[in-house]
Amino acid sequence: MALHRHSHDCNLRANQLALKQSEARYRHIFDSSPLGIFRTNVDGRALAVNAEMARIVGCADPEEALSDFTVLASQLYVDPQRRQEFINLLRQTKAVNHFEYEGKRKDGRRIWISMNARLTSDDPVDGNAGEEMIDGFAIDITERKLAEQEVLLDEARLESLLRIHQHPAGGRGPGTARFCPAIDPRAHRQRGRLYLSI
Repeated sequence: MALHRHSHDCNLRANQLALKQSEARYRHIFDSSPLGIFRTNVDGRALAVNAEMARIVGCADPEEALSDFTVLASQLYVDPQRRQEFINLLRQTKAVNHFEYEGKRKDGRRIWISMNARLTSDDPVDGNAGEEMIDGFAIDITERKLAEQEVLLDEARLESLLRIHQHPAGGRGPGTARFCPAIDPRAHRQRGRLYLSI
């Protein structure tokens, strides 16, 4: 009996040590991930965020993010209805990928965020068994969105210039060379540059 108890105690201690090491590894991954990681409930209360998620929303650390963002629909989303669209999609499909929305940082600056998330209602973590939870990853896509918007603006400007200088009979008007040298063949030869014809 004594040997059996000793063996059982040794196995128990080994299992506890392995569990602690595993928890430490996952905690390190969570804390140091280059992706924003979050857990919220459906009502919009943040339950856990990592350091990158806190940085994305303009907070110094996860604790500040959890205390400052308590009603996500109004505090994080520029359009609160977009949050409801996100919830509706999750309830229909249980998982949403590449969901984009315009958000607000703590300082009020607007950003764009893309999320992958899943809905679960059977996770007992934090004593919330049975409550619907949202677990997900987020990235800041603001720079990409701004670049896309700039491209669209450039295309609109070019189309506007072409309309202004288009000759009624279908050719280019006399002002094209003066105002749009980059799309006038004479300007190509004069400058010695090669441009693609539009």
